[in-house]
Amino acid sequence: MKGRSAIEIMVIVFTVTIGACVVGFGMGIAIYKIFNPTADVGDAVAALVSIIASILSALLGLVAGRSDQLTKRPGDDKPSEP
Repeated sequence: MKGRSAIEIMVIVFTVTIGACVVGFGMGIAIYKIFNPTADVGDAVAALVSIIASILSALLGLVAGRSDQLTKRPGDDKPSEP
């Protein structure tokens, strides 16, 4: 964590927290299904898949924004002189 800004540390902590919650939710569904095989967990699985899809789309948006930022060269925004 040395040399990272406060924003980067907050993003890392947030990501770890959300990841742990998603894994815990998935494990909870699996354990519930193991102990109660006749249970319908379709709605819970659909909610989990929706959460994962949202996280992936946010991640892809972040990566796309970063790559667009990296391809710009310093001075590209300046108008060319005649």
